[in-house]
Amino acid sequence: MEFEDQLVRDLLAYQKDVKADGFRDPFGLPFPGKQGCVPDELAKRFPNLDAAFGATVSISLRSEYASHHQRLASAVSCCESPIEARFLLSLVCSCARHELNIVIEDADGEPLFAAETTAWMEMTLYVCPQKQLGSHRVDFLLKLVFNNPDIEVARMVGNPDPPGPLVVEERMVIECDGHNFHEKTPEQASRDKNRDRELLNAGYPVMRFTGTEIVSSPMKCTEQIMEWVFPKEPQGRLG
Repeated sequence: MEFEDQLVRDLLAYQKDVKADGFRDPFGLPFPGKQGCVPDELAKRFPNLDAAFGATVSISLRSEYASHHQRLASAVSCCESPIEARFLLSLVCSCARHELNIVIEDADGEPLFAAETTAWMEMTLYVCPQKQLGSHRVDFLLKLVFNNPDIEVARMVGNPDPPGPLVVEERMVIECDGHNFHEKTPEQASRDKNRDRELLNAGYPVMRFTGTEIVSSPMKCTEQIMEWVFPKEPQGRLG
């Protein structure tokens, strides 16, 4: 016989009443909880707790979820096309997978959304959609900011700081090309290459993705950003 959880039934009744009165769903996360929601050791001590545990997480985190939800929506609204929005969401997910702090800013540098996951070298990826750089408006400006790893290591072992800045900043421009299903014309390709060279000369290397790439495999695209953040070469940033 399926286990019936009275707490869950009570909360479902509460949810129904709230929605019937025209108010927003009171649960910020999927509810009720799925099997495996409860940590193993707790599940062993208290069987059949999944649904109630999931419901409690959902209702107790409602305000935090709602604020993060709105902040993320504000950040994504800065994008100018569906493929840019999809790319930005995928970038947030890639940062979460790699435990990389991410801050999405508006054009004035004000934070719209932030997700902090790690304190290693205080490494943070700042993302600004639709940033004006001189005469060019770019889809995304990325700024990777982190503490100098040589100084970090020296301080860990008690050595004097080596030469170099304490905080390092690296920049990159991301362009999401809207030519989803056809090749660029020679004129378009020439303009893009000239634009990329001008940005590079100004200190902004460019990484481009087509709309087709972003729609068909967004995580594959943003994982290439993670390869820039976490280079694999022996002499790389974290080598």
